[in-house]
Amino acid sequence: MAAQGFRNPEILRAPGYDLAVYPKQNSDKARLVEFGNGDFCASTGTLMYQGLAGGKALERYHRDFQPSQPPSERLYGAFCLLLRKQGTLYLLIDRLGVYKVFRNPQGTVWSSSLLAVAATLDAPRIRQQAVYEFVFQGATYGNETVFEDVGIADCDYLYRFDPLPEAIERRDRLVQPQTSTATVGELLEESLTALRSYYADIAACYGDRVDTALSGGYDSRLTLALLKEQGVTPGVHVYGKASDADVRIAQAIDAGEKLGLKHIDKSTFPEPSLEAFPAVVEQNHFLFDGCPTDGIFNNGSDLATRRQRCEGGALMLNGGGGEVFRNFFYLPDRPCSVRQLLWTFYSQFDPAMTSARFDEEAYHRRLGEKISSAIGASSTRLSRAEVELVYPLFRCRYWMGKNNSINNRLGDALTPFIDYPIVRRAVTVPVPLKNHGRFEAALIRTVSPALAAYPSDYGHDFVAGPGFRHWLSDQLTLRRPPWLRRYLYRIKARRLPLQRPAMLADDRLASVMDADFPYLSKWFRVKDNPDNAQYNRICTLEYLFQKTSARLS
Repeated sequence: MAAQGFRNPEILRAPGYDLAVYPKQNSDKARLVEFGNGDFCASTGTLMYQGLAGGKALERYHRDFQPSQPPSERLYGAFCLLLRKQGTLYLLIDRLGVYKVFRNPQGTVWSSSLLAVAATLDAPRIRQQAVYEFVFQGATYGNETVFEDVGIADCDYLYRFDPLPEAIERRDRLVQPQTSTATVGELLEESLTALRSYYADIAACYGDRVDTALSGGYDSRLTLALLKEQGVTPGVHVYGKASDADVRIAQAIDAGEKLGLKHIDKSTFPEPSLEAFPAVVEQNHFLFDGCPTDGIFNNGSDLATRRQRCEGGALMLNGGGGEVFRNFFYLPDRPCSVRQLLWTFYSQFDPAMTSARFDEEAYHRRLGEKISSAIGASSTRLSRAEVELVYPLFRCRYWMGKNNSINNRLGDALTPFIDYPIVRRAVTVPVPLKNHGRFEAALIRTVSPALAAYPSDYGHDFVAGPGFRHWLSDQLTLRRPPWLRRYLYRIKARRLPLQRPAMLADDRLASVMDADFPYLSKWFRVKDNPDNAQYNRICTLEYLFQKTSARLS
């Protein structure tokens, strides 16, 4: 944990367990409240309860906690809660599993750090399926990691330790949703009531100590509108080149709203010298906990900008997950099979870039099983309402949750649109209302007509809605059959030039690891892959496996 930048933990020792709770890296105080009789309540991640944060929230939660029905009303955030009440130790994570907690198979080691659990193993075994998932998708799925001996705690259970963990199923799982028959006005009111309650608590807990992005899309606009409605004046930033549409639109909004926008072009950060490069990679490896979605081979700008966002104890607010209000997978309003869903979105790889070990059918079959498990589906034929669950309960839980968990190492971080009270309403919105961004645009328009009137990078504002060209483009995507989408990535990838960015140049790789890829070459034709995002993840896993002396299972 020290190598990851954590210092000064609060240590509790009792028969059956040792507990270390570390402060966030922008703080000097761990979130731990003791009650004098051996009972306590501690949290990592970011938690708000009944309009409270920090120690006051933990005191209130501990008072209200009953293991038969853990409190959930106005419990917001991405977090792990550890508490001892009446002599018994419990652990639970946020209801959608956005915050990641890792464990060994025996249940004797639990940590918010993958690397910390891996460090307790002599030579962690590599999980082949997860290697493919991480390289192809940027995350591992189904409570599995790239190591056979490190799993992820399941958000559908409360864990009671006596002394080994007993998993107690929680009652409020989102399964078998029904498409709502309410009017558009009623649906908007339901979602806005939940959103306003959430953002009112953000205002109560953080005031103006909030940092959020502003781009040309829906989600950042809705986030800003909800903050301003609560009287919050956040810090606002945009990433990208001056010529990017996101930057130009954010600057136009800033000119009208006087937000104090910060424009940051990460490409202007200086490249580390060859001599300094190993230290940058090692820092990224530890601070991003081994295998972040974008990989660890960069110029250090990613970590630097995340740290800037949480300076002074600011809340890093992210609009990620707002597509729960839209038709994320661009599928028609009808049932589809799990395999068709995989072809639509989870086939962004080229088997020609893999070794003979890769079995495409087995890969898809296992990934499909994980989807069915995540959403509680009893059949491989999914209703359209079940398809809507896949985005929050599978895509966001594992892919977006990784990024949220990394941010929570540095400071407080929230992604409100992927929180249980919001999601349970959004998944019932009929798909035709989600098409073309209609429902989310209506949310923005209702909260702030002024912000809705600014242009977007979709070619229209959120008042008038999409024009014919945008509508036609969406229709062509909606009508594109899944079997065809399966091959589009391969067609595009084979046209890419084999051109590496400086951070992935051979001499830089050789300065930090064995650049012959003794591990990843078993699964991939490493040097032939033209997709630099995938290549970065290949390099990231190679570095991780060499660093941990991993072995094949």
